[in-house]
Amino acid sequence: GEGVYIDNLRVVKAEEPKTCCSQDKECDDNDLCTTNWCTGVPNGAVCAQRAVTDFQDNFDDGNASGWIMTPLGNGGYVTWQADDYRSYSKDYSLYAGYTKTQIYHGFGTGIPAATTPYFYLDKVDDSSPILIYQRYLDLCTVTGKHCFSASVQQKNGNIKTLEQKCASSDGDPLYFWTSKQFGLDEYMGKEIRIIFSLHVPDSYCTWGTFKEGAYVDDVRVFFKDCN
Repeated sequence: GEGVYIDNLRVVKAEEPKTCCSQDKECDDNDLCTTNWCTGVPNGAVCAQRAVTDFQDNFDDGNASGWIMTPLGNGGYVTWQADDYRSYSKDYSLYAGYTKTQIYHGFGTGIPAATTPYFYLDKVDDSSPILIYQRYLDLCTVTGKHCFSASVQQKNGNIKTLEQKCASSDGDPLYFWTSKQFGLDEYMGKEIRIIFSLHVPDSYCTWGTFKEGAYVDDVRVFFKDCN
C-alpha cells in the first residue's frame, strides 16, 4: 500500500479578541438565543455575549435547592419535596404529600406550595417565553374540591393563576403524566417566580381511599425559538 498523505499542514495562532465596538447595536449577531452588548467602552471595547435567561429544574439531584416550600400545617408532614416514588424522567420529581406513607390527606387542611426563586426574563425580539412542566395528580374526588394549581408572580406584584385542576366525582381521569405549557410574554423584562400549590379543603377522602397527592417534573422556562 502507498501509506498516508498529509498536505498543507499549518499551525496558526488564535486571534485575540478585537476592539470591535463602540455601542451595543454593533454587537448584535441576530441570534435570538443570546444577549449581546459592547463592554469596555471607551478603551479596548469588545462584544460580550451570554445565553438568554431561563429557568430549569428536573430535580434529578434529589433535591429542590432554592425553592421555598410551604407545608400543609398540623406538624408539617405534608409538604413539597424531591421524591423518587414517581418521576417523568430519570429518578426524581417534586412531590406534594407525606413521603413515609405516600398520601397527602388526613393531616389537616391548607395549601402546601412550592415556589421557585425569582428569576429574570430577558426581552427577546420575535420570540416568546414559555413555561412547560409535567404533572401527575392523584387527588380525592368526593369530599371536596381538592385542586392543583400553577401560578406566576411578578416581583412585588399580584399572583396570576395559569392552571387549576380539581378532582371531581365524575371520573375525571388524573392518574397519568400530563404536559402543560403556558406563554409568559407579558413578563419579559421582569423578575418572576412560579408557584405550584395543592389545595386541601378537607382532611379525608372516602373511608378506605388513599390518594398520593401531586407530582411535578421537568419544569422549564425557555424561549420557544431557542429550544
